[in-house]
Amino acid sequence: MPITLQVRSIEQGLSVVAIQGDARHSDAKPGTNPFRDALGEQWPTMKVILDLMHTDTVDSAAAGWLMASATQFSQRGGALVVCCASDFVKQVFKFIKLEKKVPVVEDEAAARQALAPK
Repeated sequence: MPITLQVRSIEQGLSVVAIQGDARHSDAKPGTNPFRDALGEQWPTMKVILDLMHTDTVDSAAAGWLMASATQFSQRGGALVVCCASDFVKQVFKFIKLEKKVPVVEDEAAARQALAPK
């Protein structure tokens, strides 16, 4: 089943979205972007917290989607922070070096702090 993001909140320019279940993007139609589906066309200009508390695994297509999305956030002035990832998911992110593009933090409070104006 393709990734579906649940929008938990949108407040003061900050969106919190969550993946429920496994992050499998290999079943998605080409060109599909769950951030666009959940947040609209302006998604790469937003500050977004991606909560993975209920996500046990990430397939290679989902990892690729996150890497590509991170680039789009960076190019369009937005930002992405991942929180609440399982140890397995953290290992996958470390292996693909995602944390060089996207901060991976312990919880939503740390994600909010990472996105706060400096």
